Amino acid sequence: MSAQSIIAICAAALVVGCAPLQQAPATAPVATDEVPAFLNDYLAAIGSRDSAKIRSAYVTDDRFVWIEDGKVRYRKVDEVLASLAMFPAGSVVRTELKDLTVVPVSQSAAHAWATFRTSVGEGPSGFSFGGAISFTLERQGASWKIVGGHTSSPSQR
Repeated sequence: MSAQSIIAICAAALVVGCAPLQQAPATAPVATDEVPAFLNDYLAAIGSRDSAKIRSAYVTDDRFVWIEDGKVRYRKVDEVLASLAMFPAGSVVRTELKDLTVVPVSQSAAHAWATFRTSVGEGPSGFSFGGAISFTLERQGASWKIVGGHTSSPSQR
């Protein structure tokens, strides 16, 4: 092998080795900016009992599952709406999230979790509960959808 060939190979290796790295598309800004707003709108829809908006917040296929305190609670949005309808009409249902963390999984998926406090009703007949909540979310078109989630509340042992 000639000296020129060796120099050409070394030059090619140097050029390839110094080529800029291609970065994967950034996903964090999309999820971290949009998911909290989506969840706030969703929780407001729960509070106002806006069934159309609640229905539009979920995926429409068989992937949806919601788990509460170690049990599968809901497999369809109609089950969520039926459960919400069991509260007396006009009673306040308010959920507040604290320390929300959103982790992008891809350009179209995110995992989010927080602590939560839900208040139902007001005055002596009202009650509240809280714990941890998580969401698996998927971007479909211009909106996010809930694929699944989980809540758990501390129990006294």
